[in-house]
Amino acid sequence: MSIAIDAGFGSKATFNRVFKERFGMTPSAFRRVSKNKKDHAKDKFQRIA
Repeated sequence: MSIAIDAGFGSKATFNRVFKERFGMTPSAFRRVSKNKKDHAKDKFQRIA
């Protein structure tokens, strides 16, 4: 919630709505996708090393 307030939004719901409009997914979905990409990159690196 502090990210929403720090970014100037009056509520978490408003932040989530605007985030979804901008990125095409909710903040929680964005975190999941980002984590999966990091995990995938880490796996690729470990296979190279």
